[in-house]
Amino acid sequence: MKRFVHFVRHTRRFRYTLTMLLVFGALFAVTRTQSQEDAPAEEPSTSAEAATDAGHSEASPEANVPTSTEKPSSETPAASVSEVELRQKVVKLLEGLGARISSDSTPETVTIPSEILELVYGGDGADGSESLRTKLSDAEQAGTFIHDLRLRGFVPVKSLRWINPVADAPLESSKDNEADQQDHAAAATLMAIITVDDKRNPDVPNWEPRHRAIKIHFKQSAGDLLISDIKHPTVRELGGITYLEDFIQKLKEGKVDEAWASGSKLMQSKRDATTLLADLKDAGFLDATSIEWGEETGIEGGYKLRGTLDLGDEKSLPFYVALLETEDGLKVLDFQMTDSFLGRIFGGRGDTLDMVVAVIALALVLGFIYIIVSYVKGLWGSPRELYILFFTKITEYSAYGAAQLTFMFYLRDDVGLSDIGAGTYYSTWSTIVTAVTMVVGAICDAIGIKKTLLIGSVLLLLSRAVMPYADDIWIVTLLGFIPLGIGVAITGPVLSVGIKRYTTIEGAALGFGLFYTLMNVGWAVGAWIFDVVRVNMGERGSLEFMGDTLSTWQVLFGLGFFINVPDLLAILWMRDGAEMTEDGLKIHKKTSEPEKAEGPAPSLLARSLASVKAGAIGSVKVFGDNFIHRAFWVFILLIGVTVFTRLTFFHFHITWPSYGIRYFG
Repeated sequence: MKRFVHFVRHTRRFRYTLTMLLVFGALFAVTRTQSQEDAPAEEPSTSAEAATDAGHSEASPEANVPTSTEKPSSETPAASVSEVELRQKVVKLLEGLGARISSDSTPETVTIPSEILELVYGGDGADGSESLRTKLSDAEQAGTFIHDLRLRGFVPVKSLRWINPVADAPLESSKDNEADQQDHAAAATLMAIITVDDKRNPDVPNWEPRHRAIKIHFKQSAGDLLISDIKHPTVRELGGITYLEDFIQKLKEGKVDEAWASGSKLMQSKRDATTLLADLKDAGFLDATSIEWGEETGIEGGYKLRGTLDLGDEKSLPFYVALLETEDGLKVLDFQMTDSFLGRIFGGRGDTLDMVVAVIALALVLGFIYIIVSYVKGLWGSPRELYILFFTKITEYSAYGAAQLTFMFYLRDDVGLSDIGAGTYYSTWSTIVTAVTMVVGAICDAIGIKKTLLIGSVLLLLSRAVMPYADDIWIVTLLGFIPLGIGVAITGPVLSVGIKRYTTIEGAALGFGLFYTLMNVGWAVGAWIFDVVRVNMGERGSLEFMGDTLSTWQVLFGLGFFINVPDLLAILWMRDGAEMTEDGLKIHKKTSEPEKAEGPAPSLLARSLASVKAGAIGSVKVFGDNFIHRAFWVFILLIGVTVFTRLTFFHFHITWPSYGIRYFG
């Protein structure tokens, strides 16, 4: 034994050998332990390699990214389901859905294979009717869901980078609280930035591939975590507030170039660092003592975040900042003040142009008031029916003005039509409404103004009561758009007939003048209602009402219902047979006629149909008589020339709301 110890102590080669054995043994133990911990990632190695090779995951699958940035550790996935497996499920799902995108701009029925359905959650509700698996199991719903993902920029995916942003504190509002509850209901959450494979031309100046942040929820099901929802994260979830405050702080500290370099490439192409600093200094950003960040809305390729600058001395200034989604996260596009015209004037911040516009606007308002007063004086002594018509004109055009701005969004987001499909549907419906308008006059002659308006009002109430709760195209058509079209076709012409009936020859011009003035007021009120609801709820907002969840666009139709209720009550107050003559108001009472020997008098429906038939025949006869006159063809030529202007206006009226919201928020 002593010889062995002496050998070890004095033999240098043996000591080196023993030391190397101990080192290799330790390395082997560490490697063995690490391989056991990473065993789940090695089993589906072909799938992980395929996802990486295909460019769908720029981050290493083995990277340790927490499943949620807001939940405590007790809510992280079970050890049996690794982060890598969750990522592989997301990649496989997005690949599978992206490969089944419609070949045109409309949704198509799609059959989702079982290996894709196995990745998504199928619970929730008594029968799981609202689960993601239920949607994807139905061919029609699956096509609509994929089309919606395409519109939101989630598919097709060119590449995907996993992120783990430090979230800002949520805004204390009902929408954020609801989103927070959904996050806590999920067993796990992943976030990533997608590069969209949109096939656009990269030769366009300042072209950048589109990027979208995405948030994927998972829920527990039979010991596994399955995808339950795919959403667009909020600015605060992406740490946008922290980024913006750091951006502004850099400008205050004089680090202008550093702040400018952290903005988007598009911003850098429009402004250099010096111009950016000057613009924000003029706007008051650098003088603000604090900033209160508010609501956000989505725009094409990013977000629009509202806020308020606190300038001290109880002065504040509203603004918004546009943020673009890029491969590196959110980047500043632009800062814009949203101080209103009146706010600048009364706050003493107006410039020379504001003062000039204020003087012109004041003159126009005074002129408008003078016109209204003149109309009222000229129509003084007219029957109450005339003022009921004016009231009906304002309320109905307010409801219809808001609805017309809503139609395209409702047909796309709630009914599920594409841009082209919604435009075709709306154009066809408008054409039919125009055709129905041609026979309304005959019905009014048969049953009178009051009864015709009552029919129109009831149909409008029916349509606006159904449309907030319907999303099936057939129900929306039969109980929504058809009654709405008939109601609109009845209301407009009959109100014009009523103006003539309830004014004298001298007062008719004044009556029609006030009539069309109030129509424009109604349109303006409708546009204001649309903006107020959209700004406060957002394009994808929701409201719980009478046990159902209404979208932003459904809420707007519901408001139209409540606007129409006073119409119905006012019309009931009208008198049958009232007419304004040169000798004053006369009430024509119906006289009962004795029954003739051949049978009873025809019913109301029979008389209405007979009147419509007579009106149609009379219209054809009038056209026939005019065909031989040269003036008629000159008139037709003028209509043919101006119709293209009208078509352009109509197309612009349909397209602009969608364009404006997508690109300006």
